[in-house]
Amino acid sequence: MFVGGPGCGKSFILSLCAVTFGMRSREADIYIYAPQHHHIRTIEVPNVIYWLKQFKIRHKDYSSHTNMIEVLSPNCGNFYFKPMDDPSSLVGYQSYAAFVDELDTFDEDRAQEIWKAVLSRNRQQPHGVAEEHKIWDERLGRKVCSNVAAAFTTPEGYRFCYKKWELDQPAGYVQVKGCTLDNPNAPSAYIQDVRDSYPEHIAEAYLHGEFINMQTTSVYFNYDPALHDSFEEVLPRENVYIGCDFNVDNTSATVFVKRQGKEWHAVDEFSGIRDASTLAQMIQDKYASKGHAITMYPDSTGKARSNANASMSAINELTSRGFNVRANGHNYPIQDRVNATNNAFLRGWLFVNQRNCPNTVRCLVNQPYNKDGKPCKKTGYDHQNDATTYPIVFELGLRPRLFSIPFSFAQKR
Repeated sequence: MFVGGPGCGKSFILSLCAVTFGMRSREADIYIYAPQHHHIRTIEVPNVIYWLKQFKIRHKDYSSHTNMIEVLSPNCGNFYFKPMDDPSSLVGYQSYAAFVDELDTFDEDRAQEIWKAVLSRNRQQPHGVAEEHKIWDERLGRKVCSNVAAAFTTPEGYRFCYKKWELDQPAGYVQVKGCTLDNPNAPSAYIQDVRDSYPEHIAEAYLHGEFINMQTTSVYFNYDPALHDSFEEVLPRENVYIGCDFNVDNTSATVFVKRQGKEWHAVDEFSGIRDASTLAQMIQDKYASKGHAITMYPDSTGKARSNANASMSAINELTSRGFNVRANGHNYPIQDRVNATNNAFLRGWLFVNQRNCPNTVRCLVNQPYNKDGKPCKKTGYDHQNDATTYPIVFELGLRPRLFSIPFSFAQKR
């Protein structure tokens, strides 16, 4: 993966890589993917043509009918261009190498679907590829061409590319970061515009190709995935603390463990659970049955029913299992939960294991405020965040302080 700051020359570098791989074999079919057709015409095609001319590779003009540039020189393969707005169309061909531009412009599910489709087509074995560009295949008992797929993206938000390569770092992949300041052709005025448009720490991270939440109005603005990452896990038979939010077909829970001092570490999550009864059973099977004492911090209203035929409230469902339930008669105001959580991140009291809690991370970094200045509940990020923040406000929330004000009465003589 190549992740680069704005104006670092990301698409220019993509095209150079594509042409370089095309020069490995006359039979090599190189596929370049862009979000839509107009990106192909205005960005990808001109860049590929530029590099073909630099290497003096003869070629025909881009054909919008076949979506390809046919190469005439004997030392290079052809270049094909595919829009990604319809993943179902990515069938019926094979590529030697694949280069995907701006994959993170799609939501995570669609990006995952696109990447799988790209990989499934990337298996062409052209003749003429040098031995140094081949790898040993144990099943076939011989060397085969090493097919390469690369994603190129800007670091705006913690989406598919961040989770796939920055967070998971799967074997066989390499990540390269591009800095806007390293591009000698990036105008100074453009760089200054970026710095003027965002807070300093966001602008500098963005320019250096570091993943960052560009939404400065994010509700949980003190959460930094790098700074607040945790590698803690649930230890055998230790107490676990679970916040949960009840919703029909979308009940959520966040599992915490305590560490030294006031540190709370989110180490597991449940998302999209049908109801409170199902959640309670999952917690019973995964934790209570293995000797963990369970403390629950639920949505205090407890209005959601376990299922259509049950008479117990959601909270009663939890207590009936022997879980210790900590809840007031009413929920804390949302702003109290937001303030308590941001304060906990700021003070180093709250951490999240990103590998175990990907949805918790996604919701913390993405939930915005609505036009009325309240946390938005239309984006779907609120359910997991509610589950995450119920324990934090209960245990680490700002409590009223009593002040002793010295005073004396002067006696009039």
